[in-house]
Amino acid sequence: MDIPRIDQPGSSPSDGLSRRTVVSASATGLALALLARSISQASAQDATPAAEGGMPAGIAATPLTNIPIPTADVPAGGFTLSIARLTFEVGSVSPESTLAYPEIAYVESGTLMCPGGAPRYIIAADGSVREIGEGEFPVNTGEAIYVPPEVLDGGRNDGPDTLSLLIIDLLPMEEMATPSA
Repeated sequence: MDIPRIDQPGSSPSDGLSRRTVVSASATGLALALLARSISQASAQDATPAAEGGMPAGIAATPLTNIPIPTADVPAGGFTLSIARLTFEVGSVSPESTLAYPEIAYVESGTLMCPGGAPRYIIAADGSVREIGEGEFPVNTGEAIYVPPEVLDGGRNDGPDTLSLLIIDLLPMEEMATPSA
């Protein structure tokens, strides 16, 4: 019987989960939990004094949106949560393309024009979700768009000011480069 030793890289005496998988899953869960806090919780917190153990003085949490991600869209074998700010100058265009993983774009400022395929989903500032079919539609400040894997999507700034987005990608682990020894 081959028993893994704790001092071997990547080995664990547990059920076969690697430390990297557990840490990645924990970090992803934490990031998604922080992202998913609702606006109603923030409103309640503003109206109620912090209880013992609450947020320290001088720190405020402002939830942005709740974004439901279907289990079938989550990459198998774990993923890396990538968050980036993307800015579009006036007239800038991101050509229509597909990705092998789910992507979320939260509009911080401006209006994102989205040509593309179906299904895609708009998450409104009030938390409601609506499916968007094929074609072009706007995503306004405070709204987000969820694009499942392999769905055609693009973006453009037709507005008078710079467009700012938070882009959240669930990158499959196999797409990540593994450092060599």
